[in-house]
Amino acid sequence: MSRTGRWVVLPAPDGHELVDLLGTATRRRLPVGGRTVAFVGAELWVLDGQLLQRLRPDDLQAPGPDTYLEGTAQAVVAGYGAAARDAVIGGDPRVRVGARDAQLVVEALELAPHEEAIAVHGHRVLVHGRGILRAIERGKPEVWRSKSVVGDVLAASIILGGRAIVVVERTSEADRAIVLRANGALIHRIDLPTVERWLGPYLNYEPDTPASAAAGSPNRPAEGVAQAKEG
Repeated sequence: MSRTGRWVVLPAPDGHELVDLLGTATRRRLPVGGRTVAFVGAELWVLDGQLLQRLRPDDLQAPGPDTYLEGTAQAVVAGYGAAARDAVIGGDPRVRVGARDAQLVVEALELAPHEEAIAVHGHRVLVHGRGILRAIERGKPEVWRSKSVVGDVLAASIILGGRAIVVVERTSEADRAIVLRANGALIHRIDLPTVERWLGPYLNYEPDTPASAAAGSPNRPAEGVAQAKEG
């Protein structure tokens, strides 16, 4: 789902379909064949192997030429907000990709082998590995680090206009939502029912979760904290 809530991409037998929740043309097939799809700001980015393609949702036209990435590209971590212009492409190597008018600028990210990018906000990238959450920026190998996230990261998002961060982690004890300030300081640590899927602003729970826990529970994080991701 796009950050504006207007556009949704659904899997189809022969690719993907774009749904306009506010328009009359409800379903259109994407004219590209990649299986990894993400909304980055006002654009739709599609990975097809090493090929990165961009589309405008309103007319499904490309705002610029396609870009071939080196190595193996596996996932897109989109930047925060409806005006985002940057994303991180996971794989080997991990790269930061920024849209500059019609062109894409690709920069290598210097991460440890055990680290993964989990969220992007402008020039800042949040990375996690072995119980350490770090914020890095261009020209700054580390802005801050935190030991508040100790489990496996299921999902993460920037919220409140960049003033806070939500990370959903899984430990041997429980699934938790960790809320931190933009400088990495801990605000909340909230136990969750077992998370089955993270999609858009909602959490889906395992079938044996009590209905009271899945609807209106104090343990449910605030709406709008998610970047679309399934796990």
